[in-house]
Amino acid sequence: MKKKNSLINFIISLLIILSVIYLYNHSEEDMDNRRKKEDLMYAEMETTSNLYKGKIIYKGMSKGYVGTTLFHLSDGQKVSISSLTRNYEFCNCDIESFLHIGDSIYKPRSSDSIYVYRGDRIYYFILGQEINNDKK
Repeated sequence: MKKKNSLINFIISLLIILSVIYLYNHSEEDMDNRRKKEDLMYAEMETTSNLYKGKIIYKGMSKGYVGTTLFHLSDGQKVSISSLTRNYEFCNCDIESFLHIGDSIYKPRSSDSIYVYRGDRIYYFILGQEINNDKK
């Protein structure tokens, strides 16, 4: 009887281990698929020489990358922002947190500058940089 219980415990343990391995591999594959899909749909703003100009009509978190925010612009462009970009004159937060639906953005071609238009104010950021650190 003792051998039978040991065999049953071994089989149960083996099934649990195999289930964990399967779930881990499945979740990694799912994450890879999400990343590939986002990479095709969204241009990373920091690494592109494109012009971005439009009103933000959608803002959401990436489902494939930690710390990446996805935006849809009114002109149909889709962009992601993930680098540390801050202007302490306006906010003690990254640009992704600063931006809201309804804000207009302008990033000239081949430039690291981004301008945010909100109401009657213009906010300035440099992609990938912290500026006005003395305002903290």
